[in-house]
Amino acid sequence: GGGSPTAPVVVAPTPRSAPTPIATPSTIWGFSGTGDSVFDMPTYIRRVKIDAFYGGRCQKFVVRIAGRLVVNVIMGNCSVADAGRDFTGTYLTQGGVVEITHSTGVQWTFIEMR
Repeated sequence: GGGSPTAPVVVAPTPRSAPTPIATPSTIWGFSGTGDSVFDMPTYIRRVKIDAFYGGRCQKFVVRIAGRLVVNVIMGNCSVADAGRDFTGTYLTQGGVVEITHSTGVQWTFIEMR
């Protein structure tokens, strides 16, 4: 005698869930300060405008976002200043930790651009 054949087992594929989009808040993100600092920029930000002012003679302004050097200028009214007293730039980003170094006395503002 022989046994009856076993019916094949059908395994249904596991449904893949769609990636969850990150909700962008309705308010524009911004952060301001003076001198060296470390703070978190939200990861939904894709462009950021950086404004800075230094009224003294000569001072560096160095910004890293998520470990990437974004700004490295000399501000003020000294002969080697490449940015003068005012600096403005808009940069692509993916957010992350912002580090401002070598920037004693520099007033700065970061604003999300949409």
